[in-house]
Amino acid sequence: MLFAGVLFACLRVYSQSAECLSRSTVITVVGRRDKDGASPIASLSPENLRAKVGGKSVSIGSVTRSSKPLRVSVVLDVGSGQSEATWNATRLIIHNVQPRFSEGTEFSLVAFDDRVEQSVPLQRGLHSLDEFVNALSLSKTKESKTGLYEGLAAGIRTLGTPQPGDALFLVTAWEDAGKSDAQTTTVEWLSAAGVRLFGISFDSSRLPGPPPSPGAFVSKTSFAPIEAVAQMSGGLWMRASGYPAWGDLLFASAIADSYTVGLKLAQPLVKAGEMKIELVKGGKIGLKPNLSISDVVLSYPQALYPCR
Repeated sequence: MLFAGVLFACLRVYSQSAECLSRSTVITVVGRRDKDGASPIASLSPENLRAKVGGKSVSIGSVTRSSKPLRVSVVLDVGSGQSEATWNATRLIIHNVQPRFSEGTEFSLVAFDDRVEQSVPLQRGLHSLDEFVNALSLSKTKESKTGLYEGLAAGIRTLGTPQPGDALFLVTAWEDAGKSDAQTTTVEWLSAAGVRLFGISFDSSRLPGPPPSPGAFVSKTSFAPIEAVAQMSGGLWMRASGYPAWGDLLFASAIADSYTVGLKLAQPLVKAGEMKIELVKGGKIGLKPNLSISDVVLSYPQALYPCR
């Protein structure tokens, strides 16, 4: 009986270890696009990519383009840091970006200042957020680190059971300038849920220290501001001062243009490992006419965490 119990425990551990060898992540295709917003890549296959986790090469078992309807949680700053001008710009951004998504896209909404002030569950259909956003009014309460990260956590919860391609879209007039446990936790939540963070900031203050360059691994002890959290999740961050006229197209196209990549590890991870994924130069990639690999950038989570 004792032997049977030990054998069952060993088999269970082996099963869990085997499951932890097969992992997946979501990559976002960012690159030069025509006015129709079409992806610069027609298709991707495992042969088109190479990946490393913790400095060690890992094999790629599958690359699948997201086919399910998109789910986007819009997280809005309604704190006193918003001026009338930035708030009007925020509403215009949300109004303009929605039509760029496909008809079946679902949107949820979270509004925050120093806490979560309002949460609207997933709604399907273009312009489904307009009436909710237009009904919001600015708070007299200053935004806070707690409000920002609670808002992101609430945004993740509104998406329900995670599915590949899910995204948060944050528009804020305030940025957290210091490292904190909340940043660490948010990155791990986003990674575990497979959710990417995209965002626009109206904050023009000079933050202490630059965020990491694209592709840089941010350790738990060196988190930069919220922009780094977006990069770590495989998303995209932009300052409003540099927001181009085609910014709504850029964000909508990047959020929609994602692939789920199946990774095969040689052994389970015991700690977070830096992840690098790149296009194989010289490979037969389905690029659109008149484009080269240099016109395409892959955005992906910068770390792979141990399975739970």
